[in-house]
Amino acid sequence: MNSATSSSAAAWKRVAVVGVPVALLAGVGWALWAARDSTPRLMGAAREASHLGDYEKVLELAPRMLASTPTASEPWLLAARAAEETGQTELMLDYCRRIPEGAGGEELAALFARAGHQAIRAGRASDAERFDRRALAIQPDLLDVHRRLAALYLGQARRWESAPHLFALLRGRAFTLEELAFLGNLEELYDAEQLMTFFERSVPEDLTPMVGRARLLLFKNFTEEGGALLERLAAAHPDLIEAQAQLGVVLVSQSRDRELIDWNGRLPAAAEEHPEVWWVRGTFARRQNDVPGAIRCAWEALRRDPNHLGATYQLAQLLAIVGRSEAADAFARRAARLEALAAAIHDILLRETSGEAMLRC
Repeated sequence: MNSATSSSAAAWKRVAVVGVPVALLAGVGWALWAARDSTPRLMGAAREASHLGDYEKVLELAPRMLASTPTASEPWLLAARAAEETGQTELMLDYCRRIPEGAGGEELAALFARAGHQAIRAGRASDAERFDRRALAIQPDLLDVHRRLAALYLGQARRWESAPHLFALLRGRAFTLEELAFLGNLEELYDAEQLMTFFERSVPEDLTPMVGRARLLLFKNFTEEGGALLERLAAAHPDLIEAQAQLGVVLVSQSRDRELIDWNGRLPAAAEEHPEVWWVRGTFARRQNDVPGAIRCAWEALRRDPNHLGATYQLAQLLAIVGRSEAADAFARRAARLEALAAAIHDILLRETSGEAMLRC
């Protein structure tokens, strides 16, 4: 009797043990089915609320809507727009950061453009750059976005990166005389200390805007401070190419050859497209009496920026060394013209903003 009872109890235990995971699996399956079934209803409700201007309702639906379709762009767009319309800028920017890569459409491009504007107003430089770049990746002809990115890069002394956006304004016939002048000389720096201080106070952990401060320190002959800041920037953000290029300039100018070799070995692939990197390499090669290598580096710099004054002078001198006097003279004349152009542009930016002054260039 006891044996039969024990056997029966054991059987029930086995059934119970097996039944628990079966029940769990059934529950999970039901939850997944219910989530799939509820997603269209959630999206429909959010779209309708957005259409009616009930943005609080959209934000109420947002957590469930986003959890059910995290890889789709429309839920994030609806949520970001609702946050924008209710004046919740930080929430809007947070939603925009999480919009899946590769999403497209004019509506999304417009949202990213507005997010870029709001990010600048909030002092969030890296967010502004990210949003504006995403807007242009979807819709490359947004001139206001090109202007904002050009100004952002100018303020950070990331002159090489400002050039495509200034050129887009030129192509779109929407440029100012100041923008044309900055496009004419990519070595001209814009003193934006006020803007950098604003960015620094707003997001202290974002070092990216400090490239501008480092370059201004170097321009004012505070070499030690400027170089130290560039080293810090390059270490924290190896893909910040302007910081890497200007650090190379400091190292080669101070004949810190061992550090320069290490710097060159650590450069990211994207640095190959920056003309200043090639000028640094050419200067180092010439110092090592590697004239063919120095010539190649000068050519590479000029292939990327035909108006690079340092590389033009460098090539003129190197061609003279190898006996190509006619070509050397041509590059020397071009270097003199580029120097005169740079001086005229600098004078215009300091004192004049007239069409007549620009025509003299």
